[in-house]
Amino acid sequence: MEETKRMRSSDTFEDILQIDPVAEYGRLALWMVDASAEEIAGYWQHYRQQENRSNDINDLIFINWTRLDPEMAIAASAGTPDEHYAWWAWACHEPQKAFAEVQARNPDRLSNVAWGLGEFHGKWLMEHFDEIPESAQAMALRGLTKWDDVADPGAVLDFLEKTGNGTNLAIYKTLIIRDPWAAYDRLQAKNGKVMGQYGEAYVATQNFIQTMGQVHPDLLVRMAEITPTGELKRKLEDRVFRNTLATDPEAAISQALETKAPRVAANRLIKVARSLLRDDPQRALEMAQRLYALGPEAVMNTTRIERENGASTSYESGQEYTALVSGLIAVDPAQTMELVIGSAGEDGVESHCVDTVAKTWAMQDLEAYSGWVASLDEGAAGKQAVVSTLINELSRMKMYPEMMAWVASRPDAQHQLRWRIRDWWSSNPVEAREWVETADLPDQTRQGILKQFDAHEN
Repeated sequence: MEETKRMRSSDTFEDILQIDPVAEYGRLALWMVDASAEEIAGYWQHYRQQENRSNDINDLIFINWTRLDPEMAIAASAGTPDEHYAWWAWACHEPQKAFAEVQARNPDRLSNVAWGLGEFHGKWLMEHFDEIPESAQAMALRGLTKWDDVADPGAVLDFLEKTGNGTNLAIYKTLIIRDPWAAYDRLQAKNGKVMGQYGEAYVATQNFIQTMGQVHPDLLVRMAEITPTGELKRKLEDRVFRNTLATDPEAAISQALETKAPRVAANRLIKVARSLLRDDPQRALEMAQRLYALGPEAVMNTTRIERENGASTSYESGQEYTALVSGLIAVDPAQTMELVIGSAGEDGVESHCVDTVAKTWAMQDLEAYSGWVASLDEGAAGKQAVVSTLINELSRMKMYPEMMAWVASRPDAQHQLRWRIRDWWSSNPVEAREWVETADLPDQTRQGILKQFDAHEN
């Protein structure tokens, strides 16, 4: 049988001394395949004198040197800052012998051998981990998890958990790529939550879904179908929808419009509308109309918790909705405001929904927003909500005369004036007092505010 031919270096020792080892790493590595231990020792004597040496080149030299003559490599580096390379590299070629010798001859280098055992012989390390002195076990684990593409990611993950070292998410990603169903089962067993190697809490669900969406999109569809109702199923379905939107936008739009569950429909319509903003802004506005027709609670993803001493409401509309609103305002702010006001009242969730859109416009173009608010009829739907947003933004910008003019126009002006004037007073009491003294205010209101100022000064 004809011998298989392999590449051989044509470089001499003198040639190799002239090259930049980092720039021509492959050339150096090929030369070392057939170099003798003495030639590698000679190259080391040359390279060790260089400034700013590369760790990769140090590794390459000692991996090849200890393959041929570990004792020579250890002797040449003994007592120097480079001694750890020799012991680490020896573990690559003769793990058990290196482990025995380092304990007998140089226990200070045990951690270097332990790292090498983990990096190059993970299976052996996991089987003999109890034999590793406790002082070196942490280094052995660092070697074991140095590279993501381990031979058996499932076994490594099991071992890490069994020894109380949490889950390595990078190795978990390797498992997802190689054995997605095993990764899925692991996720289910852990309810999507794992602990990191250093005790920090991770949520593995997003890691799993993102990788599956990129590498196994077809399998992700099947997983979404069979997963029991709950958070994981919702997130799987969300990623499936994202993939559909990227590959078949019209199918995704149809799915979004046909979705019955209001919050799921809102989530999908937000994504659809965002995807249309650049190339078809009018259709994006049409999707926004369908979105707001679902109601503020669906749009804002509202959670209301009732307690004996009251209730609390949280809004989790998220970054995607915020980005959509910003895009819609850039396209047609007045129409966007009309859409959101048309689907909302002026209390609770409804006013929060209106305020989110109004605030975005006010922060982007306060003058245009102020002009639009001024153009609304006094009894127009949502008028008080958008006026409140304008007042807040004028206060933030320290435009106090304009702010107070709008405050004075409100039905609850007397209460609002006393409250809002405090911002101006804190910033510039002289100007604030002058405005109160000269503004067209009921005398009782004026005197009440001035007494408030006098009491504060005294």
